[in-house]
Amino acid sequence: MADEDTREFLRGVLLEFNRNQLRAVATNDHHLAIAHADATTNVNALQHIIVPRDDVSNLTDWLRRMFRKSVNVIVQDNVLCLSLGDAEVRAPLVFGSYPNYRDVVPNHTRSFVVDCSSLLALLDEACDKSETATFKVSLSKAALSLSKDSGHEAQLNVDYDGDSIETGLDSIYPGNILRAIQCDRVRIAVKGREHPWRFESEQDESATYVLMPVKVWDLGSE
Repeated sequence: MADEDTREFLRGVLLEFNRNQLRAVATNDHHLAIAHADATTNVNALQHIIVPRDDVSNLTDWLRRMFRKSVNVIVQDNVLCLSLGDAEVRAPLVFGSYPNYRDVVPNHTRSFVVDCSSLLALLDEACDKSETATFKVSLSKAALSLSKDSGHEAQLNVDYDGDSIETGLDSIYPGNILRAIQCDRVRIAVKGREHPWRFESEQDESATYVLMPVKVWDLGSE
């Protein structure tokens, strides 16, 4: 979620639901997170609501205390209510139209799969060598390399069948995404220098993360 954006709807979480699925979406303009779960509802068309940032942590804490049990979800009078037996939690909703996030999610067909812990170690190694906020990223058929302005390069072996790519990524968000996915192996779909990267668990397709590229110091023009 965005924490400094003046648009309140962007600082919240979009909840979408239809007859058999609930989807949550959050973004801060640099990266996008989408998660979905099965649900049973009485709506016939896609519905949208936006939960304010300040209420999201309260709702998630309450859900954790329910020990993964199914809960009732009611939206009425611009208020979201979650309940299970006598326990319930409420949150006011935000007025506004959420951006069309579907246009941001790439449908790249070229991808590679890496071990999450190995990629996190690679990110940590690259971060230790510099205080700058971005990585230069080089992807070839056999290796993923990260470097910063110190000149140190950290490298991880990969099996990738697409064209070589050089781009820039923020140095914080990839690690945040990997820790949120909580999987053994992650699939990363790519296309080119100016295209976003898509992260998904190899084992579980219930969540998708999209990371936008950034400019770095020594990438020439294409």
